[in-house]
Amino acid sequence: MSHTTGQAADLHRMIVVNESIKEVIRVSAALNMVAINAMLVAKRAGVRSSGFSVVSSELRSFSRKLIEEMHRLGEEIAVLVRDTADLQKLERMHRLLDATLAQHAVNAGYLAAARQRNREVLQAVAQNVEADVRHLLLLLTRSMKLCDTGYTLARSAKVEAVYGGEMSHALRQVADRIEASVTPITPLLKSLCANLKEGVAA
Repeated sequence: MSHTTGQAADLHRMIVVNESIKEVIRVSAALNMVAINAMLVAKRAGVRSSGFSVVSSELRSFSRKLIEEMHRLGEEIAVLVRDTADLQKLERMHRLLDATLAQHAVNAGYLAAARQRNREVLQAVAQNVEADVRHLLLLLTRSMKLCDTGYTLARSAKVEAVYGGEMSHALRQVADRIEASVTPITPLLKSLCANLKEGVAA
């Protein structure tokens, strides 16, 4: 793969990752609305749905935490995109200096010094990019563990819906919406991880 092709692939990967983060934020915001609705339904159901009410409240807290995590990831992606762009500029400059050095022996000493300085900065930025990606992978792993909480709450909502008396059917419908809202989040996060790991391996 050529440098140009590799750079285009890196930028495309970052765009895909950023869009996936936006999608997780959208899903998490929708889940937050489902949780609010669940709390309202539980309140109407009265004392029999106290357990469901607790689960709904915890689910809202979970969705807020997930949104916070995704915003943090978005900020990290912005840093990674900046560092990747800097790396690409430095790589282009390095190739230009190589080509110029090969053609102009007169200023070889000056050009060689400039090339060495550029190489040192390039290596430092490349290390930053690697560190950015590894940090993002750590944050994603933490977010996926947080999603386990979401699945547990979705299952708990179904259990608690059974005890809702005449409101059981309504509570069950809400529990189903909770499950439907939580389910797509982990695959999205796994896709994010795969895209980032592909960048590390490339």
